[in-house]
Amino acid sequence: MPAPTSDALSFQPISSSRRLPCPAGEQRELTPPEQRILREALECCARRFDQSVFFRRLALGDVTPPALKYLFGQYGHFRLQLQCWFAACIVLIKDASEPVQREAVLALADHIFTDLRDGHDVLFAELLHDLGFPVGTLHAEVVSPATASYIESFLDDCHAPTVTWLQAMAALGGRELSVVVRNQRLLKSYFAPRGLRGPTWITLHAELEIDHFLDLLRPVLMQGADAAPPEAVRLAIDRTLGRHVEYLDALLQEHEDAARCTPSEKRR
Repeated sequence: MPAPTSDALSFQPISSSRRLPCPAGEQRELTPPEQRILREALECCARRFDQSVFFRRLALGDVTPPALKYLFGQYGHFRLQLQCWFAACIVLIKDASEPVQREAVLALADHIFTDLRDGHDVLFAELLHDLGFPVGTLHAEVVSPATASYIESFLDDCHAPTVTWLQAMAALGGRELSVVVRNQRLLKSYFAPRGLRGPTWITLHAELEIDHFLDLLRPVLMQGADAAPPEAVRLAIDRTLGRHVEYLDALLQEHEDAARCTPSEKRR
């Protein structure tokens, strides 16, 4: 197995949300448990990504502009419903008067509020325009099978009778962290070699999601080992990291399959 890359390990969390425990732009003070789980999750993410077809091709410079356009055009459909993933976690929380569960609801609601308040959809539209979509576009015209499957995967997990809100929070945190590592690698291996300035949405979410990851994991850590066994937390994070990699690989395959079609096949 390849050694973990260190792309994501040098980034320090920054606070941009009103609810976070220090003023905007200042480095966040991490507790030892937060430091440990962040380090372990980043290492797990690096291992997962190093095994990915998409990221191996990205490192070799073999991800083309049309492929990246296809990927983010599809990702736009996922972004439009991301609040559903957060809502699925909230549904699993049964007692918002209990301090730890209240903290979890606040973390979930704050992320949605911050995304909408700060106009991240506008930044994403700018990214798609940079990649070749018309101005104001938020997603590709049609949802692909890979995107539909990825959207449903987390919701299906949350509907499982044995899943707990702690596991759902950990899994959602893993999704947030995957964005950090993905975007850092895109900046390093796609935009920089082409002499391109990293799009604002890519650059912002190469840092911001570390704080979101820690916000989502704080309630899990507050519960202690008896309520949230570390193994269950690690498995939930690992599963979501793996799903993100599988999604990117599937999108790359969809794009390449479509590119191999003849004009007559595309009209069918």
